[in-house]
Amino acid sequence: MGAAGWIAIGVVVLVVLWAIWAFNRLVRYRNRSDEGWWEDAYPLKFHEYLAAGKPVVSTRVASIAHFAGVAEFVVGVDAWIDGLTRAIARGGVGTATERRAVARANDWDARVDTLESWLKGLIAMPERRVFAQEEACSSLQ
Repeated sequence: MGAAGWIAIGVVVLVVLWAIWAFNRLVRYRNRSDEGWWEDAYPLKFHEYLAAGKPVVSTRVASIAHFAGVAEFVVGVDAWIDGLTRAIARGGVGTATERRAVARANDWDARVDTLESWLKGLIAMPERRVFAQEEACSSLQ
């Protein structure tokens, strides 16, 4: 067998080894799904659904739990089926108007305003002003 044949075999071996490695990583990642790492996520789509005014059924996520007045949070297959059935039959938790109002209060403009006020609060803190002045002076040198 020539050099090209050995190179081809080497490439195949590398691809197979990579596939095994990737599969094992995927299995480990999937097995970690019960550790709750995803519960700190913030599903932005949630507000898009609220903005449409439609009933919302969602998995229980800590970061949006305080929106229980406008969405139903469920855990488990049976709870999902029951929640979706209620949403279709009764129109979901809250009214369309309430859901839209919550979405409007959490749109990007509102979030930027909140962030801006936090940053202004940090800047206004006396110890931050001293640090900022020292930093500004050192950048002039």
